[in-house]
Amino acid sequence: MTWQERVAALWGRGCNRAPVGVEGRGVDVGGSLPSMARWIGAVFLLALAVRVVYILEIDDSPLFSHPAVDSLTYTQHAERLAAGNWLGRGSGPFWQPPLYPYLLGVLKTLFPESFFYAVRLVQALLGALTCALIYWLGRQVARPAVAAAAAVATTLCGPLIFFDGELLPASLATFLNLAGLVLLWRALQRPSGLGFLGAGLVFGLAGLAVPTVFTFVPVAAAWIGWRLRERGGRRAAIWAGLFLLGSALMIAPVSLRNAVIGGDRVLISYNAGINFYVGNNPDYDSTVNARPGLEWGRIVGLARKAGIDRPSHQSRFFLSRSWDYIGSQPFDYISLMARKLFLFWHGDEIGRNQDIYFWRNYSTVLAATLWKGGIAFPFGIIAPLALLGLLLSGRRQEFVLFAVFVGVYCLSVVAFFPTARYRAPLLPLLVFFATLGTCWIWAGLRARQYGQVVLALAVVVVFAAAVNHRLSPMDMAGNAAIHYNLGTAFGEVREFKQAQRELERAVELDSTYWQAWLN
Repeated sequence: MTWQERVAALWGRGCNRAPVGVEGRGVDVGGSLPSMARWIGAVFLLALAVRVVYILEIDDSPLFSHPAVDSLTYTQHAERLAAGNWLGRGSGPFWQPPLYPYLLGVLKTLFPESFFYAVRLVQALLGALTCALIYWLGRQVARPAVAAAAAVATTLCGPLIFFDGELLPASLATFLNLAGLVLLWRALQRPSGLGFLGAGLVFGLAGLAVPTVFTFVPVAAAWIGWRLRERGGRRAAIWAGLFLLGSALMIAPVSLRNAVIGGDRVLISYNAGINFYVGNNPDYDSTVNARPGLEWGRIVGLARKAGIDRPSHQSRFFLSRSWDYIGSQPFDYISLMARKLFLFWHGDEIGRNQDIYFWRNYSTVLAATLWKGGIAFPFGIIAPLALLGLLLSGRRQEFVLFAVFVGVYCLSVVAFFPTARYRAPLLPLLVFFATLGTCWIWAGLRARQYGQVVLALAVVVVFAAAVNHRLSPMDMAGNAAIHYNLGTAFGEVREFKQAQRELERAVELDSTYWQAWLN
């Protein structure tokens, strides 16, 4: 028996449903529908309860209702929308992808007095639905125990809990990406034009929250055409075309608004160019860590210094600078890409403008589900097991679509710059593959395939050592940026003594923090 046959046998014993159905006939999900519905309901309620408790804990922070940096930008955009300017007249094309600020604008209109609670409760619902979707997906392609374990692990995944409580699009994107994948998987099982059109619509909607998912859309269309080629090349091409059409239909109104109201030809938003430049230039460490305000303004101002005012041209200006760097220093660029790929899979949760671990001070839920102590929990455990699961599942047709999504989405993030919030949409799938990897090891032990188990554990140990190598300290005291943001928030609620203490702490930690000195 070859090693591939042994892997398949162990998958069948420990992980797969018995036997997976062929496309077009559905999959034997096993168990009664009422039983699955009860499990889905239980997972949803558990995930929702955990997230509601977390929200009630963090409202002690002044940043809860006085957000900073990107959260502040989204909130301000939502306030302008809720004031009645729903088309964004006078503001040019969209700077950021519009779906999330429009969601905030609707919630600001409906719940003006309890806006900051309403947003987080909606995101808690989205997070709970994500956990329920992971359970449902697990029941389609794996055994009930695998589905339950993956769903519970997703429910208690600290980074997902954190981002469900942040005014950032990570929670919305995570749910929409997974919903799109589920619809695409269903359409592949039971092909229909409406099914593929619906999956494309959801992926298009997801791209209006975080556009990196659009890198997967053409890959998925090619997969549809190849996977269903036996049903006729023309029919498969039509289905792939309907999938692409669905995505295009969601983008079209945004592009039209940018052209007619914004006065510029911008597909979705014009921050793509500068974001690509931030992650792809010879001074990566400086640009990726630029503070909001003067430092960020200097980067943004490079285009205006060059006499470029039109937003679409500014985006192309920054793209051009990055391509010049890539073309002139290819080996340096390859080294930078390798470094960013390592950072994507590293156990640390890399914050964007603020340290995620500091929020553990406010929440026992987060303190229990996000920590570092020799390993980075949970990603330092999820990543090596997920990598094992991905390696072993490469030859299993029922898992290939999800493995391809993980690979493409990972590379799309690395192409810009990796942070915790940008890899968050992959976490539910990584948890699922980590569960599959664990299941394979357990099945090997039960089958007394000790040689295969030792090899698998060796792979996990090597990955774990790399993923948890040189972890940064878990600084619960907070860095200068955190204290600056806290000082600003305390100032807004007129608690000036506390504000001054926080700002003084910021300049103690970083004597060059001129914004803190000014305040």
